Amino acid sequence: MNERYASILSILMIGVVFSPIVKNWEKKPQDSFPLSHYPMFSEKRNRNMSLTYMVGIGTRGERYKIPYAYVGSGGLNQVRKQIRKRVDKGEANGLCQSVASK
Repeated sequence: MNERYASILSILMIGVVFSPIVKNWEKKPQDSFPLSHYPMFSEKRNRNMSLTYMVGIGTRGERYKIPYAYVGSGGLNQVRKQIRKRVDKGEANGLCQSVASK
């Protein structure tokens, strides 16, 4: 009797775990936690991508890595988005001067 309950419970759990797979065939799937079909990994992306980042240039043309904490608060991806927004708004010069002063 206990084996039957264990088998039924196992089958139900396997069904729950695999249930997000059906989202892959929807036109606009909605991701939901904890049962996720992970669209961030399965979405089609452009072959090329660009990143906007800060780099210091020395007097002889040498390049210096600028820590993202000099640019803004938050994690690396958050700061990268802040840089992109400011560049898109035409505020690149002000951002560079602010970072250079640090």
